[in-house]
Amino acid sequence: MLDPKNGQLITIPSQDMILGIYYLTKENKPQEILFFDRISDIKKSYHENKTNLHDLIIIPACLVEKNFIDVKNQFLFTTLGKLIFNQILPSTFPFYINDLENYNKEKEECNEIVKKLEEIEKS
Repeated sequence: MLDPKNGQLITIPSQDMILGIYYLTKENKPQEILFFDRISDIKKSYHENKTNLHDLIIIPACLVEKNFIDVKNQFLFTTLGKLIFNQILPSTFPFYINDLENYNKEKEECNEIVKKLEEIEKS
């Protein structure tokens, strides 16, 4: 929610939301990194307890129709949790967010991301 007086955010993400995002996007580096060529195969592997939300996996970058921040040789090193997190974002949000730890955690930058999401939702 934006303050009509100055356009600044009135509300900020709660601690529960931040902890949930952290949990969902946490990354474990297993002994063996698995390659998947379909997102349905990743979910099937998760439901069969062969992988979990946090295991590092490799997928073709073309499976995710977004601009990338962390792509190497046309492949994306990510986790199922990060895929789920990015599916929650509006389809018009331009980036695939893969590495939350390297983002500047300044309040102003968080506000800018929230403002951009609100603008996308309005249009």
